[in-house]
Amino acid sequence: FGIARDITERKRMEEDLRIRDATLTAIIENQPGLVWLKNCEGRFLAVNSAYARACGRDYPAQVVGLTDFDVWPQDLAHRYVADDQIVLQTGTPLNIEEPVYDQGILKWYETFKTPICNEQGTVIGSTGYARDITERLQNELLLRESEERLSAATLAANLGVFSYALDGS
Repeated sequence: FGIARDITERKRMEEDLRIRDATLTAIIENQPGLVWLKNCEGRFLAVNSAYARACGRDYPAQVVGLTDFDVWPQDLAHRYVADDQIVLQTGTPLNIEEPVYDQGILKWYETFKTPICNEQGTVIGSTGYARDITERLQNELLLRESEERLSAATLAANLGVFSYALDGS
């Protein structure tokens, strides 16, 4: 005796899920910055390799299931969680500049966080993307310092500075 059951539909659904998972992985892995997805409790559901490396892990799977308090210094974790709560409670995106210890080195990142909603519009988690802006901020600081030195030198030299447009305006 034998029993046969048609599992074509189940196999098709398994393949659809495999393709969907591979697509999500490809999307987050090909971003140049840090990418993550969290549930409402603040547990990581997915991160890209850049995110895992930034918080001292070798693989994204080593971060899944953890919280900010498990992977970041406590002061920064409190800050990140507070920002997440704003996104989760208001249901609106948040764009901020914040410090991140990337492999133990303090850097500045521009971070975009947004809620994830289910089909009914209920917020069920958050996702985000962060890009390193440390070099840009350092260059802006150097430019300001240079402008201040030029201004101080001009005043010390007792020189007049004027602007003249060639069109006479």
